[in-house]
Amino acid sequence: MAEFDSIYGGLNQWSARLYFLDLVETLMPEVIAELGKKPFEAFSAIHSNPTGWETFLNKKSKIKDLLISPPGKLRTELLTDRGKLQPNLWAKFLFFRKLLYDWAIKYNLADEWLIKLFFELLCDWINHPKDERKDLSTVFEDSSDSIGDNSQLSNGTSIKFEFQFREWRPDVENKSDYRKALQNSFKVSENEYFKKMEKFALESGKKRNPRKNKLKTHLEWFIYYQIGGKTYREITELYIGEKGIDVQAVHKAVYEIAEVLGVKLRKGKRGRKLNF
Repeated sequence: MAEFDSIYGGLNQWSARLYFLDLVETLMPEVIAELGKKPFEAFSAIHSNPTGWETFLNKKSKIKDLLISPPGKLRTELLTDRGKLQPNLWAKFLFFRKLLYDWAIKYNLADEWLIKLFFELLCDWINHPKDERKDLSTVFEDSSDSIGDNSQLSNGTSIKFEFQFREWRPDVENKSDYRKALQNSFKVSENEYFKKMEKFALESGKKRNPRKNKLKTHLEWFIYYQIGGKTYREITELYIGEKGIDVQAVHKAVYEIAEVLGVKLRKGKRGRKLNF
């Protein structure tokens, strides 16, 4: 990541992924909208049948493991766990999994962290009306999983908020005095935590950075290439007149962004072309 840090002013993978997801929704809303059609309908069909599924569904980590399991391992998991569900629910799960992957592969977004994120997004959609649903970048920020833990620093360190206070002894202290002391202590701990996280965020590049415009441009190129199916030359034509942009520069930036995001770059042959 050293080269990435120097190019983009210290912005780390978490920041890059967050910005990438935000731009995907801005530049290509139709891609996310398509996830809300057949894949979401298949997921809804599973969710609407709670018998034997509701408890299983609550184990999100288990579901995500099954979603990203290769076919051989998935068959083993099926033999182990299929008895917990009605047979038709397994069929519905496999159908949903197929539709999710068909959509993800179509847009070259089938990496493990993205599949997990899309599942989290669908879980939010299934539990909220349309006007209350989170967008993709917000799900990434709010997720407790490693895909989007915003207490996760660039070196992998996790800094959670923790608070402890002495026990209440009713025989020596009345409730109101204890509550006041507890609230004061919590406020002090809370402020200290915020200061600590702001410091680490600044050091790890999660705050806004003057070099973010370059990152934005390179992410746009990557999205046009990876998801939109444009060639490097076609991308340069979108930026005619801008200094320092040629086929070689676009190719280099797209490759670097793929490395940073942890996304497998599609093969050089032309992908699915979207209209912009």
